[in-house]
Amino acid sequence: MALSAPEPPLLIVTALPEELEALLERSRPLRRLAGGSRPIWEGTLAGRAVVLARTGVGERNAREGMADLVTRFAPPRWIGAGLAGALSPEAEPGALLVAGSVSDAAGNVDPPPDSAWAERALQCAPAARTARFFSARRIAGSAAEKAALRALHGGPSLAAVDMESAAWARAGGGASYLLVRIVSDGAGEDLPEIVASAISPDGGLDRSLIVRRALGRPSAIGKLFALRRRAQLSARRLAEFLERFAAAGF
Repeated sequence: MALSAPEPPLLIVTALPEELEALLERSRPLRRLAGGSRPIWEGTLAGRAVVLARTGVGERNAREGMADLVTRFAPPRWIGAGLAGALSPEAEPGALLVAGSVSDAAGNVDPPPDSAWAERALQCAPAARTARFFSARRIAGSAAEKAALRALHGGPSLAAVDMESAAWARAGGGASYLLVRIVSDGAGEDLPEIVASAISPDGGLDRSLIVRRALGRPSAIGKLFALRRRAQLSARRLAEFLERFAAAGF
């Protein structure tokens, strides 16, 4: 009797270092793969074979990073995971959101997230909610910016903003995919200006610029540490969900 082929590893893509680090803490065994400038690891999550990768922040990094991953691994399906800002007031910090649709300034992404897979994710986390993900080209750092984005792109449905989901989906080679994000900042919350405006030439987040600005504004340092702690906590909660989802069979 012929043996069935092993299931290919599931690709899980993130943007921020904190998001990837939280997943690495829950994965075993781990081996960093050689080649390329972006961090890529392989291992197991709740006993399931996974490839964990970080593309970097922003549309360009997400698009180029996902294109590289598709070329390298040809994943039959993948998960995009990370933090998001709420566009809807009812999406409070800490809320787990599963994308029912994803869009950017160019319109809705086709194909949309896999609806059956999204339903399984919702069953795995009863408190999770379906939302519309909108990918902006820059950080939506103020409550006013979030309100404007909701008016233009959110509509009446629950909505959140990020910078990578649409680019990942457009570059995903048509494979089935799931997008899950945890709300890190509420719709009525303003992020520190030195973070919201710290954009690198590739459209990502320039962390060295944030540090340099903070050194000149000591009063902002406490807010930055609080923001980073919240990001780390949110990333850990997201990793916990993905581990539960893996244990349930993805």
